[in-house]
This record gives sequence, structure tokens and C-alpha cells, in this order.
Amino acid sequence: DRTTQSSPGFVHIEDIATRSKGLDWHIKPHRHNRLFQILCIFDGEMEIQLNRETHPLQGNWVVTIPVGVVHGFRFQPNSDGFVLSVTDSVLAEEILQGFGGHSSEFFQIPQLINPNKGDRQFQQFLRYIDLIREEFSSHGADQDQSLGLLSRLALMTLNRQLQHKKLQASLGQKESLMLSKFRALIEDH
Repeated sequence: DRTTQSSPGFVHIEDIATRSKGLDWHIKPHRHNRLFQILCIFDGEMEIQLNRETHPLQGNWVVTIPVGVVHGFRFQPNSDGFVLSVTDSVLAEEILQGFGGHSSEFFQIPQLINPNKGDRQFQQFLRYIDLIREEFSSHGADQDQSLGLLSRLALMTLNRQLQHKKLQASLGQKESLMLSKFRALIEDH
């Protein structure tokens, strides 16, 4: 966290194993005052604490961790995945307004997303992550700016996937309600 105070364009990405292996795959509960984080695990198993709630997760998961949320992890050994950390200053406009100019839960409430690996939006998210990794290791000119833009694109793509899933769930509920009303009409008449 000290690095984020001196670098307003701070973006960092690391594999889960890099940080967790030396800590017996357990990251104790903590919080970040300026970092928004995305944790992604592939075909794995973990237990995540978000504020006071514990969530056991298995399979492919993406978890958003807003600024200030207490979080801790217990991973299965040799878990495959990564953590992307971005300062709130890089995402200042999105945090205040959300994507698309309207308020977004994405930056305020932790999201547990169980992606379909074949989903187009998720594949696009992973391509942006690959570009972030490449940029992070290149140390080229304007690196902070490039990492910030790529991070915003990755998060926007992830938010699109989340919004799409919410829309599908909402449509499914509406169809179910309509079908129930239709059945009631048939039974009445």
C-alpha cells in the first residue's frame, strides 16, 4: 500500500502463487484504503472473506474487492489465478459515476462472478489481462497511462458481463412470473 501513495497511476498484477505460496496459501483479513482489486481463480478452490461474510468457491471465479472492503483468502495449494490491483485515482471517474455515466454497484459492493470460460466477454477480459501483464513487464514509456487505460477496459468488460448476467436473470424472473399468471388464468377459466 505504501507504493500506491507515491504513484497515483499505480496498477499491479501478480499470480496468486507469487504472494500466497510463502504464506501457506493464506492471506489474513486486511483492507486497502486506495486499491480496487480483482481476484481471478481458474478451476480452483478457495475460501474468501469479504467484510464479515465467508464464501467457499470452487471452479472459475472473479471477485471484485472495492476500496475499503476487508478481505482475506485461503487458497488450495498451487491455485492458478491472479490479482489485479488498481488505485482509486486511476478509476476516479468510474468509481464516482459507474460505467456508462450511471451509478454502479460494481465499485461499491463486492461482486462474486462465476464466468463461463467460453463467454465472449470473459475471453475479452482475459485478453486485456494478458495485455496488462505484457505492459507491466515491459517498463516502456508512458507505462502508467497504458496500464491505467488497459485496466479500465478490463474492468468495463467485466462489468458488461455482470450486467448481461443480471439482465438474463431479470428476464428469466419476468418470464417465470408471466407463466405463473398464465397458469392461474387457465386454472380459473
